[in-house]
Amino acid sequence: QSITVFIASSPFDKEHKHYSNSAYSSLSIASDSSPELISIALALLSNIYQANVAYKRAGVLFHNLIEASKQPRDLFEKTSAPTDKALNQLVDQMQAKFGSKKIGFGRSICFSKTFTKQQRRSDNYTCDPKQILKVKI
Repeated sequence: QSITVFIASSPFDKEHKHYSNSAYSSLSIASDSSPELISIALALLSNIYQANVAYKRAGVLFHNLIEASKQPRDLFEKTSAPTDKALNQLVDQMQAKFGSKKIGFGRSICFSKTFTKQQRRSDNYTCDPKQILKVKI
């Protein structure tokens, strides 16, 4: 279980020097706490972010995640607070009722469609297997 954060400017921008970087962190224990995962991702981003760069793309990748309830716990490891689970469930319920782009955690939600030029992708292109495009060659 790990997280990778990446950022990059456009390699085709002739006015600015190209910059790209990534940061990686292993999770010592499984977590399904959105605030905890967001906190780790923001900490990684702060290590690689450079001001005055016109970023073209950025992303967060989660590798080999498993449900926290399915991993054996270490007796001495700090675990997520019980309120994290209740908060995650509440946000999930509200997103199901009002839509996934209406509520989220702080800076983790984009309310504008101007963040992408991929006009043909679905709203949940990595979350819903039914919305993945099929390409015939």
